[in-house]
Amino acid sequence: MKNNKLNRRQMLTAIGSAGAIAAAGCTEGDLNGEAGTGDDDSEMAEGDVMLQTAAGSPGGTGYVIMTSMLSTASSAHPDLGYNVLPGGWLGNNNRLQDQEVDMAHTTVVAATLAATGQDPYDEEDWDTPPSNIRSVINDQSEQFYYVLTQPDFPYDSLQEAADDEYPIEVMNQADGTFGGFVWDTVLEEANYGQEQIEDYGGRFVRTEWDDAADMFLDEDLDAILAVSGRSVGWLENITATRDPRFLDWTEDDQEFFEDNYGLDPHTLEEGGLPGLERDLDTMIDGGHIATHVDAPDEAIEMFVSGVIEEAEQVPQTTDTLEMFEADEAMFDDTPFELHPAAEQAYEDAGLM
Repeated sequence: MKNNKLNRRQMLTAIGSAGAIAAAGCTEGDLNGEAGTGDDDSEMAEGDVMLQTAAGSPGGTGYVIMTSMLSTASSAHPDLGYNVLPGGWLGNNNRLQDQEVDMAHTTVVAATLAATGQDPYDEEDWDTPPSNIRSVINDQSEQFYYVLTQPDFPYDSLQEAADDEYPIEVMNQADGTFGGFVWDTVLEEANYGQEQIEDYGGRFVRTEWDDAADMFLDEDLDAILAVSGRSVGWLENITATRDPRFLDWTEDDQEFFEDNYGLDPHTLEEGGLPGLERDLDTMIDGGHIATHVDAPDEAIEMFVSGVIEEAEQVPQTTDTLEMFEADEAMFDDTPFELHPAAEQAYEDAGLM
């Protein structure tokens, strides 16, 4: 094990700086996979071998995971440099297929939908599976989908609010994010999409998590359509002064999204989220890091081997990765074929 290790405070400082830098240049286009490559859009660590990468929304789970993994790998291999651009779990797969970035964070389910050509990738002009995308690491994170509402929200589900034509003021992520896609689909299935909500006199807001938390605390939102790991700063900010409600997924919605999109029903135990005081019926996904066929072999090998060598440090960088271990789970059942350099790193480490 190397001596050049990261502690949690160092990692959170790095992530905080990354979020601040990226937020300055993050637009809806960024989240659709169209981010620029200027300094204002990214977090960069210099090195002789560089990886151009894309993560999620600044401050969101994907951004934290990608920054944590890259920083960990770089601590083992100081020659490995990287640039982290804002992105979205949906658009990042397109960016890899188009070889716009070397590596990107997505989710297992989003990557599987891309690999099989299913909605929302069913109209893409690419082979099935996509000819250019290759898997690198399953990051073993847990991504939960849940609805957070004001304490006095008068309904137990979004469907009840839809049936009553309630003029809800609700936040969702931007177009091009997988969480945004999931919640847009939930609302459309309930006949409660953005157009319907606005017709009822409600308001539909697409913004970042920290902005949504501020709006929620100012009572400018009834609900946040959330996706996160167990540890999430914006939710901690809300629950420090407020006791929000968490709405369960209905059995019908759970069955629909399991059958059609591969999300798994999951009961999140009391205390599993900040402010959660009961068991909650949610849906769950996992994180995935992928690359493309022509990404630099040396950089991919350094990334994977660095994460393996410093695996004990990964859970210390963020609670989102607290379940991470350097074992077969990193490459078992990946949505795409493994990149050869990643496969070589696993073999060299004796994991494969």
